Amino acid sequence: MIPVALQPEPADFDARVRQPGLIWLSSKDKAARKTIRRLKLNSPEHNKMRAKHFIRYLRKKDEESLKELSPFVWYEAQRQGLL
Repeated sequence: MIPVALQPEPADFDARVRQPGLIWLSSKDKAARKTIRRLKLNSPEHNKMRAKHFIRYLRKKDEESLKELSPFVWYEAQRQGLL
């Protein structure tokens, strides 16, 4: 590993970088929530389907089937270390 010395943050870093970045991220969150609402991805039917796919995975431990049936469920389960 190459040793790197941590440099002090510029005085205007927060105002010029961090705050605009947080504003940008919050706008992306709003867009994602709007899409979820518009497509009704958080509906009881969708939630039931995702639960059914994950339960199927738990019974057979077939990660590839889960990935094909519900790629987002697979990704989230993988991210949480459940696979």
